Amino acid sequence: MSITARNFLKKAMGAYLEEDGATLQGSFRDALTDLFHIAFNNKRLRKKAAYDKASNLDWESYLKNLSNEAYLIFIEEREQAENHLVEKTRQSDLPLLVSKDWEFNSTIQILDRILRSEK
Repeated sequence: MSITARNFLKKAMGAYLEEDGATLQGSFRDALTDLFHIAFNNKRLRKKAAYDKASNLDWESYLKNLSNEAYLIFIEEREQAENHLVEKTRQSDLPLLVSKDWEFNSTIQILDRILRSEK
C-alpha cells in the first residue's frame, strides 16, 4: 500500500472517531462497513466478480471472500514482521527474546534454529 493511501486512511479513521462520535472500535467497524458499501456499489469490481469464473460466488459471497483474503494477508504480514525481528537481532541479544511470548510458531522455530547455531 502506498504511503499516501495509508496516511489518508489514518486521517479518515480520525474523522470517524471525531466527527461521527463513534467509539474507537465503532470507528473501525464503521470504516470497514463503508468500504464494503463502496466495493458493493463499484461497477468495475462487480463486473470483475461476474467474469471471475474461478470464484463461482454470488456478489455478497465474493465480498466476504475478499475480506477473508485481506485478513489472511494481514496475518501473513504480521508473521513476516515478527520473523524479521528475530532474524535481524544480534546473536548476543537473542537470549533476551527467549522469554517473549511470540504469536507465531514460525518465529519460535527461527529463534530456536538461530540459538542452536544452525543458521
